[in-house]
Amino acid sequence: MGHHDVLLRATTNVSVVRNGGRATADAPAPRSPRVPNLAGLPSPVTWPFFVAASIHLLAQYAAWQGIAVADDVAELSKLVLLPALWLVLDAGLRHGARITGALPGWWRWAAAALAFSWLGDVVLTSEPLLLAGMGFFAVAHVAYVVTFLQAARGRSTQRPRWLVVPYLAWWGGLVVFALAGDVPVTFVVPALLYGTLLVAMAWLAARVSLAVGIGAALFVVSDSLIGLRVGDVTMPLHGVAVMATYLAAQALIVTGLIRAARDGSIRSSP
Repeated sequence: MGHHDVLLRATTNVSVVRNGGRATADAPAPRSPRVPNLAGLPSPVTWPFFVAASIHLLAQYAAWQGIAVADDVAELSKLVLLPALWLVLDAGLRHGARITGALPGWWRWAAAALAFSWLGDVVLTSEPLLLAGMGFFAVAHVAYVVTFLQAARGRSTQRPRWLVVPYLAWWGGLVVFALAGDVPVTFVVPALLYGTLLVAMAWLAARVSLAVGIGAALFVVSDSLIGLRVGDVTMPLHGVAVMATYLAAQALIVTGLIRAARDGSIRSSP
C-alpha cells in the first residue's frame, strides 16, 4: 500500500467516525450571509448610508464656514439619508427572518417611523414649514412607541430606574424654556406636546436594548438643539451637531432592532 493510499484510508476513517459510522464526504460548512451592521466595516448594503451621512455632515461644516454651494449639497444629501438607512433595516430584518423563520411583528411600525422621519427631513429643508416637520416627526415617534412596546414584550432587559430622573428634568426644562424663553407663541403648545411624545419614546426605547436606548437619547439631544435654535439660542457648528446626533440616533435605533431580531431576543410575528 502506497503512501497516498494510507493517507486516503486515514482520512476516510476520520470521516466515518465523525459521521457516526457512515462513510460520507466532508462538505464545507455553508456560509451565512453577512448581516448589515453599522458597527462593523461597510458592506454593499450599509455603504450608501455611510457615504450620504459623510457628505451631508461635511456639507454642513462647509456651510458653517460660509461656502454658499454647501447649503445646496446639504439639502440634497439630506433627502437620501433615511432611504439609505431604510435599506439597512430591510436587509437586516430579512436576514434575521431567514434565521428565525419570520419577520418581527413590529417591522412595519419601524419602517413607518423611518418613512415619516424622512418626510420630516424633507419638510424641514424649509424653515417656514417647521410645524409641519414637527408633525411628521411626531407621527414617527408614535410609530417608534408602538415598535418599542411590541419589541419589549417578553424581554428581560431591565431599564435603569434612575433613567426617569434626567427625562423628567429634561421635560421640566422644556416647559420653562417654552414659557419663559424667546419661543414664538405658536410653537409653545406644539413644542410641549411634541416633547412629551419624544420623552415617552426615549423612555420606552431603553426597555428594548442598550443601543436602542442610547439612540433614542441622542434623538432627544438632537431635537433639543433644534428647539434651542427656534428660541434663538445657537452655538458654533450647531447644524453639524443637530445632524450628527440625529444620524447617530437613527442608526443606533435601526441597528439595535436588527441585532435584537437577528439574535431572536425579540418576539417574531407568527
